[in-house]
Amino acid sequence: MARLSGLLSDFADLFVCGCQVALMNTSMEQLKLVSEAKDYQEVVRGQMDLSRKLGEDLMSKTREAVELSQKTGEEVRGWCS
Repeated sequence: MARLSGLLSDFADLFVCGCQVALMNTSMEQLKLVSEAKDYQEVVRGQMDLSRKLGEDLMSKTREAVELSQKTGEEVRGWCS
């Protein structure tokens, strides 16, 4: 059971850390965009692009988390067999 707890902890750490990195990168890109944009329309376009990219990054992290969860489930089922 301790091993399962460790796997679940690793799973949570991986997912949270990945999401935090994606959010921090987006925040830094937003600051750069706002400071370098020439007009309001450029800021809006840039924000839309950043939002799309963040959504894609978070979906990627979610897929990785689901895959890890499935592998963990398979391993746990293997222990019970």
